[in-house]
Amino acid sequence: MSRRKRIGVIIAHPEVVYHRRVLDGICKKCAEYDYDVVCFCVQIQAASDFKRMQMGESNIIRLMNFDRLDAVVVVTISLRDEHQWMVEDLVCERLSRECRIPVVTMELKLRGIGKNYPCLETNDTDAIRMLTEHVLDVHHCKNIYYLAGPDNNAMTAQRLDGFTEAMTSHGLTVDPAKVFYGPFWYNFGEKVAARIISGELALPEAVVCGSDCVAIGFANRLVSAGDRVPEDVIVTGYDAIAEAALNTPSITTCVPDVYRTISDTINLIRKTIDPDQPIIPSFPAKESGLRLNSSCGCMDNIPFLRESAAESIYMAYGGYRFNNLDHVDMGNLMESYFFELLTATSNPLECLREIYRNVEMIRPFEHYYLCLNPEWLNTGEKIEEGYPDRMHLAIHATPVSNTDSRADDFVTMGNEHAFDTRVMLPALDEDRDHASVFYFVPMHFMETCLGYSVLQCSLEQKKKLDSVSHSWFRFVNNALEMTRTKNQLTEYAHQDRLTGLLNRWGMETEIRRMKAEMTKEDKWLVLVIDMDGLKRINDQYSHAEGDIGIRTIALATQRITNSNEICVRAGGDEFFVVGMGKYEDSEAEARIERFHQIMDEENARLGKPYEISASIGAALVPNSIEVNSALEVADARMYRDKVVRKKMREH
Repeated sequence: MSRRKRIGVIIAHPEVVYHRRVLDGICKKCAEYDYDVVCFCVQIQAASDFKRMQMGESNIIRLMNFDRLDAVVVVTISLRDEHQWMVEDLVCERLSRECRIPVVTMELKLRGIGKNYPCLETNDTDAIRMLTEHVLDVHHCKNIYYLAGPDNNAMTAQRLDGFTEAMTSHGLTVDPAKVFYGPFWYNFGEKVAARIISGELALPEAVVCGSDCVAIGFANRLVSAGDRVPEDVIVTGYDAIAEAALNTPSITTCVPDVYRTISDTINLIRKTIDPDQPIIPSFPAKESGLRLNSSCGCMDNIPFLRESAAESIYMAYGGYRFNNLDHVDMGNLMESYFFELLTATSNPLECLREIYRNVEMIRPFEHYYLCLNPEWLNTGEKIEEGYPDRMHLAIHATPVSNTDSRADDFVTMGNEHAFDTRVMLPALDEDRDHASVFYFVPMHFMETCLGYSVLQCSLEQKKKLDSVSHSWFRFVNNALEMTRTKNQLTEYAHQDRLTGLLNRWGMETEIRRMKAEMTKEDKWLVLVIDMDGLKRINDQYSHAEGDIGIRTIALATQRITNSNEICVRAGGDEFFVVGMGKYEDSEAEARIERFHQIMDEENARLGKPYEISASIGAALVPNSIEVNSALEVADARMYRDKVVRKKMREH
């Protein structure tokens, strides 16, 4: 049986309203064809000049194994900025060098890639024409400015065509002096408004803008100077972002028919990867079309306003949602004190468990996976480009209500769930009775790669990645970094720098752990080892040679220490082995004999002009006796051994 087809998606800043519409459309169309969606999400704006974060986020692109996918959709518009090219350049590099599967881009072609990938564009012309016709027919304006996007831009040209068609069909000529070019951003609208306020430009009857951001910037700048919208000038935008509805005045806008573009995109891919299968035709989405608001003089669109407010408002009291965990908003997240709970964790395993306990905050989902670099706790191991050959699956979580599969959940620091990084995620190959979407999100601190999260969801799920999940992942990123720093500091505090063994503080911590895990049958095994003649070696051969002697004793002590025991440098030349378990009575003598055997081997290997040796005492006692008492017994025996050994050397 062949596996289900997989469509890879490359997208940045997925919580933006347009990008959420794109992901929603891809999921809906792929559900029709029973395709899995594997989405690689760069959770930062392409325009961000925070280079270190850009590096950390864009690393998820390096994870993509094209051999595990059947086609790729690149949402180029999400990667594109006039000044920042890091993410798009990385995508182009990987596609041109390694990709041998079909690739389709959306809205904009990739730059400088050397391959003519097909690019499907949303029909912005019809939408801008509808907006302009509304201003002409309903509000009877004739003197209209058009605030276009960047010059020499395909989207700008499309939208300008819509404005031109509407004006021409009404017998009006488009005056080039009334068409302005600039970025699809607030500051462009503000600059044109400032020219009107200064008297450089006359105030028109209406201004049609190529984006909501431009319209908001324009309207708000005029209002701040005392002009009225819509009484003095009508303003319209485009894109139907939440800020358009929430602005004062609310902006008349239009929802682009992104779904038709996406449907055409997936259909084009299907013709290539499933040429013998039927094609489901594309139709306009019900959600597309005009959203009339007060900036043009119409009544506020209350449903649009409510929908936008529901996504944006911070509600401090979670009860208003009736504890609906499938609709967690920013208020729920912040009032959960998730970040504080993560900050309060004292060790890596506790941190992972806290992440697991709070994964409900990003519901709904089918499965959550946290994949970490096996060396993520090693602050000296700094990966900035790519991922190691093997990854450690640290967390697998399913929703609380999914009791049937929750037994498969786990949180682990071990390597039992390690996998080949080229697999990307073992769950991709699991048998499922339905297709899913897998959101791959980078886990990093600044440019340092720690791993990645994967959120597996139903294709029919309405909620996509949003500001809540974005913040949740950032909380986890910061917590992982704090944990690795704390862990390193703890290791420094608990570890002897010369030998790498535990120090006394580390020993006390580990003994508390051992006590918590002991059973009635367990016994304490302790060995006290003290180096012979360290002062003589220091005085005759140097302190550097004395350090060699100490490290040699440490090595031999480590080699006689089992996995359920701890090895400690207790002082200058004194070492302990402490174990808890079901020991035979002969265990202590066997360890002593093994230690001396190892020391004979090391002396022969080193060939020093002096002998490195140590005296040993041991004690095997019931766990009802305190460890310190057992150490005192072993210490007394060690000194008796030292006296005997000294007499033997003197004779």
